[in-house]
Amino acid sequence: MANRTDPLLSVRGVTVRFGGIVVLDGVSFDVKRGDICGLIGPNGAGKTTLFNCLSRLYQYQAGDILFEGKSITHTPTHQIAGLGMGRFSFSSRDSPMTPLYEDDALLAVDKPAGLLAVPGRGDDKQDCLWQRVRERWPDTLVVHRLDMATSGLMLFARGAAVQRRLSRAFAARQVAKTYIAVVAGRMAAPSGRIELPLIADWPRRPLQKVDERQGKPSITDWRLIGFDAERQASRLALQPLTGRTHQLRVHLAAIGHPILGDALYAPPELQDGRLLLHAQALQFDHPFDGRLLQLRSEAPF
Repeated sequence: MANRTDPLLSVRGVTVRFGGIVVLDGVSFDVKRGDICGLIGPNGAGKTTLFNCLSRLYQYQAGDILFEGKSITHTPTHQIAGLGMGRFSFSSRDSPMTPLYEDDALLAVDKPAGLLAVPGRGDDKQDCLWQRVRERWPDTLVVHRLDMATSGLMLFARGAAVQRRLSRAFAARQVAKTYIAVVAGRMAAPSGRIELPLIADWPRRPLQKVDERQGKPSITDWRLIGFDAERQASRLALQPLTGRTHQLRVHLAAIGHPILGDALYAPPELQDGRLLLHAQALQFDHPFDGRLLQLRSEAPF
């Protein structure tokens, strides 16, 4: 695991051109935890270069990209060069983990975008939310997962008995899940249902795809929350009734409204910044006393 004092991002030997002329050559800098600043060259030269570097960092670390102290995390890259002279910074929110809910049976925490939910294959993929949680709550066990690029509410069981009960509840669709997403374009109706069968796209794994013949039944309900005319983007509340891999991402891309920031399913011009998908709410009966639990995590975008 990386040391907490290590740089989050190292940029070495960047050459910045403006109007075909080299204005900054061999630029190198480290992005450390806390606020860091990047100086911008003449006439704004270097803005998009630095912004793209920080955008990559943003995908792996909770925080905000700032320009003169104002968040521009979700500003399209092509608008960055027009901001005028100024200074970038990256504000890292690397605070101690605070549970959203905790009792003797359950633990709910916020997963940042870019962090694995559970360990992957290889030594470089062992840092994950579960391992970090276990450092403080060693009895926690995994109940469900979120994609690495997705942020939001994750539930852990404290002990094998609770894990079995919660796993059965998820499998039986007794856990109501709500996600928030920002997608490209204007929706044609205030709400709707997507029923498209999904299957792994084996030659291009980890991609998934719609397959009417061999795909598994997959259902997503969506509701329009708002429309941003400037960005031409819709904010949706999503409720997956099934739990297929990448279900929300594939379903929305399939109907022509990919999630912004989706590096797998959105066209290149919509991939800037993090994936705008957040697990906002879980509703279920407590596995021991049966009381209704309604857990919530507000989207950071």
